Amino acid sequence: MPRIGKGQKALDRALKHREDIERLLATTPPWALRGWFLDWAESQLRRDRFYLFSEDEHAVLAKELSSRMMPCDGWDGYTVDQLVRAALSYRADCSEDTTSCSRSCSARDHQNCRCG
Repeated sequence: MPRIGKGQKALDRALKHREDIERLLATTPPWALRGWFLDWAESQLRRDRFYLFSEDEHAVLAKELSSRMMPCDGWDGYTVDQLVRAALSYRADCSEDTTSCSRSCSARDHQNCRCG
């Protein structure tokens, strides 16, 4: 089995970084991403495909990916149940996707609700 050198490992890591950004942008609606992150991610994809990303660039992506995976137990002192009930009262102002998501969240365990 041939040995993989440092350069190839660095290039593989850079390609994985690029794939992670592409997957995040493809699976997440633009309104769900922070504006600065959307700009940053697009600038990362404009770089040469052989560009080796810095540790700081990897850290920014890792932080964004981990923050998306953290469960939400509330916001600003309100529980998830209270937030869902409040959102349901404004259903007429929502798109069809948001409305169906809010209905499914109200019908099941709020801790596992993932919309968007």
